[in-house]
Amino acid sequence: MNDLTVSEAEQTLYRRLSTLIEDRKHALSQAVNTAMVFLYWEIGEMISSEILDSGRADYGKQIVGQLSEKLSQQYGKSFHKSSVFRMIQFYEEFPNKQIVATLSQQLTWSHFVLDGKDYYMDLLFYHRSLHRLVLIELKLGPFEPEHKGQVELYLRWLKKHETCEGEEDPIALILCAEKSRETVELMELNESRIHVAQYLTKMPPKKLLEEKLAIAIASAREQLEQRGI
Repeated sequence: MNDLTVSEAEQTLYRRLSTLIEDRKHALSQAVNTAMVFLYWEIGEMISSEILDSGRADYGKQIVGQLSEKLSQQYGKSFHKSSVFRMIQFYEEFPNKQIVATLSQQLTWSHFVLDGKDYYMDLLFYHRSLHRLVLIELKLGPFEPEHKGQVELYLRWLKKHETCEGEEDPIALILCAEKSRETVELMELNESRIHVAQYLTKMPPKKLLEEKLAIAIASAREQLEQRGI
């Protein structure tokens, strides 16, 4: 075997090994992420069912505050009070564990630091058809104008640090308890690639939900095509 053949063989072996390593790293990362998504959902389920559903809302929130303080001391900032309430909201928005199992392959809980300050994005997943990252922010109360600035920061960070070559710019969906159509229109959120939707406190029948989801997806695709995105 001459030197050229040996070199080609080494390059081929290197590429195969590199592919193997990257595939296993991705699989490991996805497995860890799926476990974390389930963990946060289960924490939300446990707190919601054992504390908040007791009928004593104020007392329940006080207990959550005390629990989150102990958890954050033991396990870090991921279990700060605001993060724990997001876990509760995550469970309340997706009470069906089977749906969470399906979504967990695409969802992630993202965190980044700027100038020493921690920022936590609620949910993040990659949309294959749109070729872009989609950020979902969950808000317990009504939509507020300051939410736009917060999500714009997240989108800019994602574009700079997480968007890969060939992908479209990330977009965001803010899910809130209430929204004012006039406020949303005045904020001109579409220009910022941000959308606002009001979530339901009770899930509709599965068939109706599937129909509404199909209509929403078709409408979103049509808007993107019209805007040339």
